[in-house]
Amino acid sequence: MVGNSLLRRITVRDVLGKAFMSDLAAHLAAAKGKKLGLMRVIGVASRAKPGSTDKGDYVRFIGRFKATNLQTGEVFQSSQCILPNFIGEQIHAAMTAGRAAGIEGLEHQNESQFAFDIGAHFEESSVTKYVYDVASLIPPSQTDALAMLESTLKLPQLTLKAA
Repeated sequence: MVGNSLLRRITVRDVLGKAFMSDLAAHLAAAKGKKLGLMRVIGVASRAKPGSTDKGDYVRFIGRFKATNLQTGEVFQSSQCILPNFIGEQIHAAMTAGRAAGIEGLEHQNESQFAFDIGAHFEESSVTKYVYDVASLIPPSQTDALAMLESTLKLPQLTLKAA
């Protein structure tokens, strides 16, 4: 493991570097359809601040975060983190769900722990020529309403036939 460096904020671009991200589509095309691991990020978010730029909406998390560049092994820490939008929105929704719904016991929930491996794969139809892949490294928390609902269901296992 390479030593820790401080970053103003943790993003895929900041952890991997602008040069690598500029050539990401080329790296992925050379990988011939294989997923390329980019970054492992773990954190405890105590606040979330939605924002917007000319590139789109985002959620900036405030708390304690650590990221590892999966290409070089470099390790970074920061008090701010911006994740790919589709995952950032889910964490933000989980952080505010208790307050918004008035669910007893969740009125004051404003902290979320997460750990993800973020990768990407080549996709010709995408504007950027790649799409992010995100895998959670921890199980859903006991306050995850969707996970709690799913655990109460007694559904038969689906068996799919090959086409």
